Amino acid sequence: MPKGAKYGGRKKGTPNKSTVSAEEFRAALLNKAWPLIPQIFDDIQSLKPEERAKLMLRLIQIIMPAQTSMNLNLTNLDEMKQIIASKYPFGGISPPDKKDDKTDVEQKPQSPD
Repeated sequence: MPKGAKYGGRKKGTPNKSTVSAEEFRAALLNKAWPLIPQIFDDIQSLKPEERAKLMLRLIQIIMPAQTSMNLNLTNLDEMKQIIASKYPFGGISPPDKKDDKTDVEQKPQSPD
């Protein structure tokens, strides 16, 4: 099979169906909601300050999802070298040449300050 040849699947430039559906849904929702925006702002302003703050916090959670933690446990350096070499064949960063070295990397969610 020649490199870069495609057999089946979408043609180049054809949009993903789910992306098109989501864009159509957002456009239809915005078209229907546009005349209601002044009323929505008035409704928000009429809320008690505590209710308005809760609404804003909820909207922020929808717009910006919380960060999650990620664990990476590398026990086999030879396997790690192969992964790096396959992803960066033109000179990536080489790991140290230690045998049976364990490396644990953990990212924890950032606490809001």
